[in-house]
Amino acid sequence: MTEDNRYAPRYRYHCYATVKTTGSQLDAHLVNVSSTGVLLAILDEHQLKAGESLEIAIHPDEGDPILLVGVVIHSRDHYVGLECSTLNQAERVKLENLLDSCEND
Repeated sequence: MTEDNRYAPRYRYHCYATVKTTGSQLDAHLVNVSSTGVLLAILDEHQLKAGESLEIAIHPDEGDPILLVGVVIHSRDHYVGLECSTLNQAERVKLENLLDSCEND
């Protein structure tokens, strides 16, 4: 998806994240975030492919982890782009608070 096709603005935000796939867990760094997706840099070798469903936990510098569910949109080298949604209203509020903090930086 190109920058022009994105549904929501992306914000640079760097923190740790974990990705759960069927049968494995991967460590990652969050590169950028929006209300509809994330770009991750996976730290180890991976076999993630477009269309694969995942669970993501973003570990912001402050506060509790933000839990998301997502689908791989693209994967190139160690970068993986995911279209994501929150699991419930509490997670949505945490994500919105993170995005608000990014806007104010």
